[in-house]
Parts: sequence; structure tokens; C-alpha cells
Amino acid sequence: MAKILLTGATGFVGRNLLQGMVQNGDQVIAPVRRNLENDEIFAAEKVRRVEGAFFDSEVLKECQMFHPEVIVHSAAIRGEGKGNWEDYRQVNVEGTQRLVEFALQNKVQLFIYLSSVGVFGTIPREVPAKVSTPVFPDGFYHRSKWEGEQIVAQNLTGKIPYLILRPTIIYGKGDNGFLPRLIGMVRKRIFPLSRKPIQIHLVNIRFLVDLVVHFIREVEVRSGVWIVADRSPVRLDQLVNLIHRHYHGTPYPFWLRLPSLVFRTGESIFHLLGMGGLEISLKLISHSWYYDVQPLQQLDLVPLTETLSGVQTLLKELEQ
Repeated sequence: MAKILLTGATGFVGRNLLQGMVQNGDQVIAPVRRNLENDEIFAAEKVRRVEGAFFDSEVLKECQMFHPEVIVHSAAIRGEGKGNWEDYRQVNVEGTQRLVEFALQNKVQLFIYLSSVGVFGTIPREVPAKVSTPVFPDGFYHRSKWEGEQIVAQNLTGKIPYLILRPTIIYGKGDNGFLPRLIGMVRKRIFPLSRKPIQIHLVNIRFLVDLVVHFIREVEVRSGVWIVADRSPVRLDQLVNLIHRHYHGTPYPFWLRLPSLVFRTGESIFHLLGMGGLEISLKLISHSWYYDVQPLQQLDLVPLTETLSGVQTLLKELEQ
């Protein structure tokens, strides 16, 4: 049992982490920005809520009284187009700095920072991207996560063990991001599928939660950076066909498969118009992006998920 300070507990990732920690018997203090008295998970005996931003000085004072042994930092403004650079900087960069200072002052035993494979860029410069692949953070979100990583490493090295986890796009029940949008568009037959073979690499939320909980249980943890993804990438057309067969019983219509030129043109137009979010969305479905998870496999901590089986399970859960 550990005493954990968890940030971002109301988000998709943070909420799943909170549930995993409670099931593991850990005690959790969770700064939240809204009243959650009627939320069952936050009413659990081992969960203590603190209302306010995780980086607020008064909130941190209350957290200090909890004497946390571990900090799991998942809070962030996620994705592109959620504000200007100052908004991302205040939460994702300056907020991380204050949390790192709190960790040093209170001599916590472990600091886990949830970053993103986006530090390599929306589309990494090499595939599979490795931890050693040069970073190229494009956009406010990716840039802010890279700056957060640097803050963690520069301040905690040699003082407090830390883990920087770089998950790829996360999927699971309760998510409202990439995969749910893909499912909705495929179901309605409005998803533009590239004729070019595209490989993408996702990660199941259950695997991510199990991995974090396992790291917390470890008696000795070595500082390091880890790419977190499913066992292997999946071809986008296979994923689309799986979803379409689930709802319609047939493969995805051929007439909805478009040439690469359509996507390149769209990217250029969105770039010129300053529509970064839509530009990134087009890149994600028309370029291959996948990562080297062999180092994580060699740790042999938690079995990695097969994406197609994970998505198949999710589709069934969504109908319950």
C-alpha cells in the first residue's frame, strides 16, 4: 500500500489510474477543480479530494499534510487547439515545475510523469521511434510535454527516482478522443480511409494503469524514460474493417478509400489556415506512426495488449 498524490484524476486517464490505485489498496489524495461529492470513486474510503488546481499553493499545502510517498502526474491540457501557448505553459510546464519542487521538498520516493510520444512529433521522423529518436515537438501540447519532461529530469536526477512514461494515443471505455471519433465515422461510413497502407500504434488504458500500479509496487525503481504502447502496431485498414464488420457485417466500402494526394492537399490547406488540430488529425490517418516497445517487453512486468482484440472488447463494452 502506498500513499499517492495523483493529479488529473477527473480526466479519462487519471480516473482509470485512480480506480486502479484504489483496487490495489493504495491511499490517494487527488486535487480536483470541481465538486465531486456524488461521484462514487471519489467517495471511496481511501480517496481524499482537495478542491483546486494541483499547482495552487494552498492545494499543495493540504497535500503536504497527507505525506505522499509517490506522485503520479497525469494532469495536463491535452491535445491541440485548447488555448494559446500561455494556457499550456501555465498548466503543463509551470504546473509541473511546482509539483517537482513539491516532490523535492517532501522527499517523495517516486515521481511518475505521464508525457506523450508526441514529443517525437505528430509523425516521428523514424519508425519505429525509439527513446533515442530525436524529439521534434510540434504544436503547443507536444512542446509543453517536452518541456515538462526536461523539468522532471533536470531537477530530479540523482535526488528522487522518476519515470517518464510516453504513451501513444490511449483508448478504452470512457475515452472521447481518437478511437471513439474513428468508430463513429466508420459506423456512419464517413471516414476517409487512405489507399496507402498506414500503420498506427495505440495503447490500451488497462495496460497503462496496470503498468503504473506495478511500478508503484516496485521496491526499487530506476529512473528512466519508457515508450508505452500495445504489443505491435496495427494497420489502419484492418482496424477500420474490424469496426465496420462489427456494426454492418461487411468490410469498409472501397469507394471511401482515397488517394494520398487528397490528404496532402488537406494538410496544406489546414496548415495555411492555421487549423492545427485538423492538420494533426489528417496526419494521424494518412501517415504511419509506431514505436519500439521491445524495452518494455523485456521488463516483463505486465502483458502487452494486442490492439485488435483490445478494440474488439471495447466495441462490446460500448454496447452494454
